[in-house]
Amino acid sequence: MLRFITLQVAILLSAISQGTVADEFAESGFGALEQHDHQPILVPSRPVIERIPISVIRPVDIKVAPDGAIYVADSDSESVFRMLPDRTVELAATGLSGLCRLSIDDAGTTLALTATAQPSSATQDSRDRQATADTRGTIVQLTRSGVFVTLHSIPFRPVGFCRSTTGKIAVVGGASCRLGIFDSLGDFRELPGLPEPAMDVALNGADQFYVLLQSGRVVRIASNDVLQTVGFAPAASSRLYRMPEGRIAVLSFDQSRDVIREITMHADESGPVLAAIPEGTSAVAFDRLGNMSLCNPNLRAVTRVTSTFMVDCPHCEKPIKMILSPNRLHEPQKSRSF
Repeated sequence: MLRFITLQVAILLSAISQGTVADEFAESGFGALEQHDHQPILVPSRPVIERIPISVIRPVDIKVAPDGAIYVADSDSESVFRMLPDRTVELAATGLSGLCRLSIDDAGTTLALTATAQPSSATQDSRDRQATADTRGTIVQLTRSGVFVTLHSIPFRPVGFCRSTTGKIAVVGGASCRLGIFDSLGDFRELPGLPEPAMDVALNGADQFYVLLQSGRVVRIASNDVLQTVGFAPAASSRLYRMPEGRIAVLSFDQSRDVIREITMHADESGPVLAAIPEGTSAVAFDRLGNMSLCNPNLRAVTRVTSTFMVDCPHCEKPIKMILSPNRLHEPQKSRSF
């Protein structure tokens, strides 16, 4: 598969350097090389879809680091795997019981969220019951050596979290209707009055926390901890994302497939579908070029969809975008699908 993909990309690059682009400059006459621009090159081709060589059982989250490394959280193996840009796969951490989410900020700080199972044993002693009641989840930081360090204990069972560039961490508690924030010093405060279950939390472009509620309403946590409605998504959407270009979108189910859909300003409107993905997808992630990676526990697979590459200009070697598009004569499609 890798050899086929490499050959496909090589053919595309050869076509660019020898055909379309060269012909366009040849028609411009003498001196065109000094005057050429660096607009994205559109190539008539479908995106490159590849299965990432990470063996997973139940992948629950995926993130792309600033350096291009892909991190995958597998709850069944209690492990986080990392695939480097050269496709080397490493075990980033293991022994994370209750692993459910990952977070990577712009500086590359990698955090994992764990959720403690509900206490059920009648023989559990009082000390264990008290510890479980006081700590229902943890936030740990992963290091390059594979060691992880516990940063925070959470007093409720979390389902999602997010770290801001200033070091604040917001945590949502799902059906418990609880929402809390750790400040940059590690002090925790819980925001009261959450009207319904909170499903996920993400950052907007201004480093503010957006929270996805079960009804599909998206709220912003203002500086005074007041929740302000900023948009709407389909009810029961499961994940909240900030796209590379700044748009806010959700992962939701639509008929027989899952989709990434942009939120809207009005509750009676449906936002545009940005990507259609296989049913059962648990999480998606985007690199800085907008290429999508996704994990699916039903398929036990991690997949990457690449439609944008950085290539050298054939005339001056300056990096420019090469975009695979079904129709080279038009702008790249705003939505994608398998």
